[in-house]
Amino acid sequence: MIGHPIPKTVEGQSLLPVLKGSKDSLRESLFLAYTKLQRGVRTDENWKLITYNVRGVQTTQLFNLNEDPFEMNNLVSDDRCRQHLTALTLLLKQSMNDLDDFCDLDKPNWGLPEDVHEKK
Repeated sequence: MIGHPIPKTVEGQSLLPVLKGSKDSLRESLFLAYTKLQRGVRTDENWKLITYNVRGVQTTQLFNLNEDPFEMNNLVSDDRCRQHLTALTLLLKQSMNDLDDFCDLDKPNWGLPEDVHEKK
């Protein structure tokens, strides 16, 4: 924005098109990650999928943020939301692959060593 070259270490997208009003948004989804414990994805349609791997126990949450902005009602077991769960799971795996994530949801313990969750 101020004319300085962008360092090669910057991995994000410029918000300048949105700030200048030439675009309403830059992406259809957002990938979320927290250390080795959590991965998630949120779409511009306000669906959010989060999966956790804490001490080898995997938990998944699915939310419709239009109807549940405070994420109080986990829809992962709701058969009416099965299509969203499937689509968001595929989107999450694709996002992880595109970003060379070191975790792999298809492997036991996400492909991490068993001791990764032990307290030190």
